[in-house]
Amino acid sequence: MKLHLSVPPWARELAARLQRIAAIRAVRLALALGAVAVALWLVRDQLQQISLTGLAAALRATPPLALALSALFTALSFACLAIVEWQALKIVGRPLPPGRVAVASFASNAVSIVLGFGVVSGSAIRLRTYAFAQLKPAEIARLVVLLQAATFASGIVALGLSLLRWLPHALAGSSDAWLILGRDLALLAPISLWFVLFRTPTPRPGRTTLDRLIALAAGLGDQVFSGAALFVLSWFVLSPRDLGAFDAFMTVFCLGSLIGSISGVPGGLGVLDAVMLGGFSTGRSHVHETAAALILYRVIYFLGPLVVTCAVWLVQHGVRLARTVVRPQKT
Repeated sequence: MKLHLSVPPWARELAARLQRIAAIRAVRLALALGAVAVALWLVRDQLQQISLTGLAAALRATPPLALALSALFTALSFACLAIVEWQALKIVGRPLPPGRVAVASFASNAVSIVLGFGVVSGSAIRLRTYAFAQLKPAEIARLVVLLQAATFASGIVALGLSLLRWLPHALAGSSDAWLILGRDLALLAPISLWFVLFRTPTPRPGRTTLDRLIALAAGLGDQVFSGAALFVLSWFVLSPRDLGAFDAFMTVFCLGSLIGSISGVPGGLGVLDAVMLGGFSTGRSHVHETAAALILYRVIYFLGPLVVTCAVWLVQHGVRLARTVVRPQKT
């Protein structure tokens, strides 16, 4: 039996108008700038305490091991994104070899994360990176929407998981125990979306559930490794020799990432930074160290993959150009 929903004409017209407004580039830019302005205003006290001298000293004090670990976790985060994309292509009905997907996913995410507005930029970039597979625009659009939904759902679940450690203490010492329990369960509910979204057109016996679990694990892995890439740049200061602070760190990081994703700001720039500064900079404590960690994180996690992608593209373009020059000489 099919369920038919009757939508009033005024509701359809309102939805169409909102969609047309959201598609305007100036509107998206205004919303992004507004989100950044609000975020920076909320942490204006912390920003006023930052001095160039203190910031430079904090940057110089960052251990080389932290930089190396951050680069490693960045690579693992992008690997998890590639696994999710590999599974998503199966759902779209265009399965591709894992190696080709890994390269296309890395390049696509490296550029779209920096540009922001994931649905718009992700679609435009993947039209080029998946040109070898001749994916249709409709297939690209479905792929990008699926990836955005998976990333957002995994961010909410990661936030819920990071709060689980504090659940027993919260339930024991609060009169609103049921509200706290309901909040945490609601944050974990998007796990079910993986079993709704990640459905292949032709289910394979014994593989469908495994594919969904792989996509879920990879989505959560992306959240953990992207957070770890920032954590290792700051945990030496925030909690020396104590990895137990990671769950509290992930709570703030996931919240900042989700807000930054909703705003559409490239890489959550300004929004994520404001949440992290507000969450880990109290008074004058650690404000320079937190700001230095965020700057290094931007360089490693955002600019690093973009530089690698551009370098690979230049090499490939140079090889093609050399071949076109040499070929006429041989003939």
